[in-house]
Amino acid sequence: MENKNPNLSYYLRIIAGIYVCYIGVKLIIGFLQGETEMNPIILWASSVLFLVAGLYFLLTSVRQLYQNYRESSKENEAAEDMGTLEEDSDEDCIFESDHSGNADNRANGADCGETETEKQKETIQEKLERLKDRDMEEILADKKK
Repeated sequence: MENKNPNLSYYLRIIAGIYVCYIGVKLIIGFLQGETEMNPIILWASSVLFLVAGLYFLLTSVRQLYQNYRESSKENEAAEDMGTLEEDSDEDCIFESDHSGNADNRANGADCGETETEKQKETIQEKLERLKDRDMEEILADKKK
């Protein structure tokens, strides 16, 4: 059986936690109004146990729902970012032909067929070259002094 809503169990735990807290509070109220003849120690211990268990169910479920919400929103943002990156890279791909009739798919220095890792490698290599150039300029400046 496939669970169509993975958060359903957390919603049910929230409802159960509220109900268990309600039972704990009703026990205390019943004792204070004199409606029960239970042993006070057992009554208070069970009331506290119900309240702690109910709050545990409630708080852990709310926390997990919040984490799931944050993860899904991050995934959606990442998917949107990837969608805009793909759209941008597709817009840069313009096929130009030279005089011999051969198509060249390079536009503005970008290769339309390259993968993301190839693009990342090129970007890293460009950064390294800029750092080397800057370091060389600093060394030359220090020598002139």
